[in-house]
Amino acid sequence: MTNRTRGMMLPVLVGLMVLLGVPAAAQEQPGLTVYYYRDGQAVAVERPLALRGAAGADAQAILRALLAGPSPAERDAGLASALPAGAELAAVAVDGQGATVDLRLPLTFLRGELEAAGSDAIVEQVVKTLHPLGLHRVQVRAADEGGAWLPLSSFFPRPVVPAPSLPENGEPLPARAAPALAAAGQPPAGGQGRPRGPLTGKTVWLSGGHGWYWSATLNRWTTQRGNN
Repeated sequence: MTNRTRGMMLPVLVGLMVLLGVPAAAQEQPGLTVYYYRDGQAVAVERPLALRGAAGADAQAILRALLAGPSPAERDAGLASALPAGAELAAVAVDGQGATVDLRLPLTFLRGELEAAGSDAIVEQVVKTLHPLGLHRVQVRAADEGGAWLPLSSFFPRPVVPAPSLPENGEPLPARAAPALAAAGQPPAGGQGRPRGPLTGKTVWLSGGHGWYWSATLNRWTTQRGNN
């Protein structure tokens, strides 16, 4: 077959595919992306995938590509995944624009290494990877020791909260009693002693960033949301 003949046949083949109803999603789509991290920022990486137009199957295909991790060349370029080695896809349940992603993650990672920033990074990878499929409400779960599927936040270590107690106050009583209040419910009057407690002499700093926590991933204190 000559080059001229091939050039004439190509439009005919494309037309036949349209007439026969071959879905466009079944063709290779090099623009699909998975997300990894470089210097703490999510980076889109293209993966050539042949999608079939079925949301559940397509979500499984692209998530397996994500779990495969960066290629050696991508690792050399500084890309890394927040997902631990040995992570496996157990199931994806798609309901309209929502998806529940069940991952098998090592229990040693879940119980000993996972913290808030790392969990956020895993969820961000999954959410951004599934977004081009029209899945905008995504929940990521992992199995505990008994096989129950739980949100990643369920595996965070529980903080030790001390039992409440009254603070010691060695300050003497004021020299004179406070004047009698004319009516109940009025604000305190002058002359009352100032109680002392754990915050005495401390400066309390409040942030609109939803609180500070230490991130082992970033190796610094950070807010749950950016300061802006």
